[in-house]
This record gives sequence, structure tokens and C-alpha cells, in this order.
Amino acid sequence: YCTLVSLSPHTGRTHQLRRHMLGLRHPMIGDKRYSGLSIDRPTWTPEGCGLMLWASSLSFTHPVSAEPVTLHDEPPPRFSKFMAREQERWERLQSS
Repeated sequence: YCTLVSLSPHTGRTHQLRRHMLGLRHPMIGDKRYSGLSIDRPTWTPEGCGLMLWASSLSFTHPVSAEPVTLHDEPPPRFSKFMAREQERWERLQSS
């Protein structure tokens, strides 16, 4: 099963979110580096999905104007497709 999680990091440390999720025993789908699996066992990655991580928004102070900047983005199509497929799978399991 998979769960959509909202994370709000306060720093930009390398792999911070990926490490924390592994520490909670909920590694990110498609994360080959922090999957929690040994190198001899491939990580579970749905075909063609890659790492299921995306930033819905980013905020920072512009380096020249010092104005606050916030950017928003929709999930990539592969992300939305995967979540729709998993939702259908979950509903089938619930109805059986």
C-alpha cells in the first residue's frame, strides 16, 4: 500500500526527506538509495515511475530584490497516474 504524505522541510539538507521517511520505516517509492533494501535486492519501483517525490511549492527570498518568491506546481503526470492506479487498487481491496 502507499500513502500520499505532505512534508514541509525547513532546511534544504541533501536527501533530508528521503532519510527521514526511511527512518520512519516508510521509504519513498522508487528511492533506490534510501529504500531500506539491501543492494542485492532491487527496490520496488513501478515500471517507469522513478522516485515518487515532487515539490508542490517552493518559497525563498530573491537574492537580488530581497522580495519573497513562492512557486507552485502540479504533480507530474506519472505521479497522478500512479496515485489514481493505487486508489483503484485500494478500493478493490476494500470491497472484497
